[in-house]
Amino acid sequence: MTDPGSCFYSAPEVGHILTERLVLFAHGSHDPRWRHPFEQLSTRLERILGPSAVTLAFMQMATPSLADVVDEAARDGVSSVKVFPLSLSAGAHVERDIPAQVRDAQTAHPAVDVRLLPAAGTDPRVANLLTTLALEAAGSRPNGLPDVERRREAEYP
Repeated sequence: MTDPGSCFYSAPEVGHILTERLVLFAHGSHDPRWRHPFEQLSTRLERILGPSAVTLAFMQMATPSLADVVDEAARDGVSSVKVFPLSLSAGAHVERDIPAQVRDAQTAHPAVDVRLLPAAGTDPRVANLLTTLALEAAGSRPNGLPDVERRREAEYP
């Protein structure tokens, strides 16, 4: 499968049994509109990695929970779950609440390796992207950087 955002990843062949699952772990909200960008990300990753290779879970105020998706992974025979917090900064949730939920999921399913990955916001590329977007919002674009606004309009009409 070829996708411009795929970074050369491709979906597994049909019939391939996946033993790993990536969980995109977002905060959650009572407002259903809040879910939309996370659902879009999950759908895009499903097209690249395969529908059973990635799932979305929420820490609170929305479903499914991390416990729900790890339960499902265990039923599906998945042996490794990687939890990727979609958080921009550290704080009580990243430092305390998310690790506690990961520990609880691991305790409930000792045969599944439930591993917590660093939060998305700890990657310096996130800061670089936010810097670029802020510069563009201010009306300045560093030389050589793509026109993110034009790309955004094409992807989200």
